[in-house]
Amino acid sequence: MGLELAQGLSFIAGFYWDRDEKSAPGQSASSNGGAAMPTMSQAGVYSAVRHYLKSVDAATTTSGTEVANAMRSIPVTDMFTKSATLRPDGRLVHDMLLVEVKSPGESRYPWDYYKIRSILPGSDAFRPLADGGCPLVRT
Repeated sequence: MGLELAQGLSFIAGFYWDRDEKSAPGQSASSNGGAAMPTMSQAGVYSAVRHYLKSVDAATTTSGTEVANAMRSIPVTDMFTKSATLRPDGRLVHDMLLVEVKSPGESRYPWDYYKIRSILPGSDAFRPLADGGCPLVRT
């Protein structure tokens, strides 16, 4: 669609590669040879796999129950999110971003598409655990 048509469009995103210095380790728009920046889905998969492997290491086992318990006890802090928690129902509660698409004149370099207008705390962005009705959670 491009910046020309999308400029001014606002939406909620769980990740933006250019949020801060830690959002895309080792990546920069000028040094990656024109390759695309990570999408929200790609960053989410990276975060999930990384968190799983850290949890296996912490649990010192590959037992599903023990690794799941470790995953819930270790905060998720990486390129995807700053300090998220994995709830008993499996929901990753993390901040969400209200972004606005830049105009072509505001974009300074390749893949520089969004202005972050506000950060919605995960506690406000996701339904409370008690309201979910998940059978894994006993209330």
